[in-house]
Amino acid sequence: MELRDLKQDENGDLVIENGEMQTVTGKEELAQGIRTIISNQLGDAPLEPDLGMDYENLIGEDFNEAFAQADFEDAILEQEPRVVAITDTTFNLDHKTRILSVNLKMTVDMNQTGIEDDQEEIEQEVTIDGGN
Repeated sequence: MELRDLKQDENGDLVIENGEMQTVTGKEELAQGIRTIISNQLGDAPLEPDLGMDYENLIGEDFNEAFAQADFEDAILEQEPRVVAITDTTFNLDHKTRILSVNLKMTVDMNQTGIEDDQEEIEQEVTIDGGN
């Protein structure tokens, strides 16, 4: 069964077209779910306290890629069962604007069959605005 969710724009606002809320499915729904995990600091969502990731290693002048990579992997792998593995994580931190761009390459099993032949590689970029 394919998952369906309400579509959000890049700011997390619901997308409404012609008076109707839009939905997403498939890889777009998965990408939106991962963006939701990454863009929420762990504990900030009162109704879902386990949603999000720990920002401790993302904030401050002593940004450590290894710690940040572990935080991304832990959050995504624990909260999104369709992601089997994160195969590459690339960071681009703009110290002046405090914007962190993260490019993730992941192995996913969209149908959660556990069969290796059903897995595929996807890539996603997510931006975190530390100045906000």
